Parts: sequence; structure tokens; C-alpha cells
Amino acid sequence: MNNYLNLLIDDTKNIMNSVSIIMVEDYYKTGHYITDCMSWASDDLVDIYTKDLLDWACDNYDMIDESINELGQPDNFLDIIRQGQYYSNDKQMYEDLNEIVKLSALYMIDDNEQKDNLNEVDIDKIIDELDLETETFEELSDYITDSINELVGGLEDE
Repeated sequence: MNNYLNLLIDDTKNIMNSVSIIMVEDYYKTGHYITDCMSWASDDLVDIYTKDLLDWACDNYDMIDESINELGQPDNFLDIIRQGQYYSNDKQMYEDLNEIVKLSALYMIDDNEQKDNLNEVDIDKIIDELDLETETFEELSDYITDSINELVGGLEDE
């Protein structure tokens, strides 16, 4: 069973941007609003070294330009690049929002003490019935816990 869960985790990560994976791994246990965590992670993932910022800027001028159009133009040259990188990170995470919710749910299943009592069908049922518009990691965690308890409880009653 763990192999199946790990396969689902890997498959989900394979279709996601790296910034989204980092965000999930850093924040899924917090209980906070998912979009707040995305914003915090977007900021946390902005390069702090000038060389790294300049290297990123060389390949991402379009993101810098788009961020200026959307957010305005900062006064400082490096802040323009930082804003572009923040904007790029945030945009990538919003593109991955459904996968962020799914990967977080899979990690929560993996963290649950009852995971070994679940089979592939149970895991698929939990993921298939997942509300991809869940607003907080706390709501998602409650859903996972309730779903597992219902499935495991149902198994014990049989």
C-alpha cells in the first residue's frame, strides 16, 4: 500500500512546478489558508543573492515585464527583479493549485497513523472525492482524517 501512495505522490509531483512542491512540503501541516501559504512561499523563494537574481532575470524578462504591468514598477532595479521572481513563483503555484491540494492530501494520508489500513481503492476514493476548492490546510486535514476514520471504521464493523 505504501508503494501505491508513494507512486501517487511521485506522479503528482512530476506534473508540478518545483516552487509548488516546495510550498506544499513547507506549509501543508500549518492549517493556514492555502493561498496565504502560496503567497508566503512565493516571497520566501525569491533569491537573496544579487548574482542569482541577475541570472534568473536573464531568462525571465517576460515575467519581470508582466509583473510590472500587474503590480507596478518598484524604484530599485533589484526590487524590479525580485518582484518579477515573486510574481513568477506565485503564478506557477496558482497554475498548480489543484495539484497543490492533491499533493497536500496525499502527504496528509501518508502522515496518518491509519494509512496502513487503507487499500488502493480507499486512497483513490479519498482523492476522487477531494474538494479542490478547499480553502485551508486545516479543512483539508479534517477531510482526510474524517475520510480515513470512516473507511477504517467501516472496515472494523464488517
